[in-house]
Amino acid sequence: MILIVNEERSEIWPLLLEVFGQTPGVELSQEEWWKFDSRLDLDAVVLNDHLAYERYGGMSPRRIANRPLGEAQALSTREPRTLSAHAPPDMPPWVVALPPISERIEPCDEETFQMGGEIFQACERLHASPATPKIWRLGCRLAINFWPAGVTDEGRRRDLEAIKRAYLKHRGG
Repeated sequence: MILIVNEERSEIWPLLLEVFGQTPGVELSQEEWWKFDSRLDLDAVVLNDHLAYERYGGMSPRRIANRPLGEAQALSTREPRTLSAHAPPDMPPWVVALPPISERIEPCDEETFQMGGEIFQACERLHASPATPKIWRLGCRLAINFWPAGVTDEGRRRDLEAIKRAYLKHRGG
């Protein structure tokens, strides 16, 4: 799977280049958000859980006992329940909803790493199902998902590196 990371904020772009610049399978984008969300080459975009379920229906996964992080889910943007007024006209066929967080117990970058793992597991569950199309090109707009977390460049760098670690782990590298 190819990961396409979108970032418009000029203060974040140098960190993004530093962390992801030479990462195999990762493409970087500075497109405006509405252009990015309408790219015809994307099979899915990552969206925070509140917006994803509000716009595309479905139920947020129930809280799992003794687990602070829920499960990410792939939601279809083509189902009749889709509120098309909220979506760009050429929205990719899938939205991967971030896992809900019931309590914050991990450092931000570790939580981001775990969230990344849940995102890629949701894509794998879709691949194992009969649903089509599959997710081969996953877009992730950082700002809408509140990434990178951190108030300093070092904190933001660690958060971006956590996304990279999750992606590379998913790729088997």
